[in-house]
Amino acid sequence: MDGTYLISGDEESTTVTYTLNVELSMPLPAMMRHKAEQTVIDTALAQLKVFAEM
Repeated sequence: MDGTYLISGDEESTTVTYTLNVELSMPLPAMMRHKAEQTVIDTALAQLKVFAEM
């Protein structure tokens, strides 16, 4: 799993793009994959929020 943030902005706004690459060693049913994706997104957003508020 490899994740990166790209942060760009101007005087009025900031854009954050999170890119995640995951290589699975076995196939997963769509429902399980979706749940795992959502967990990773939620965790990444929470960590970004903590970082941004420092």
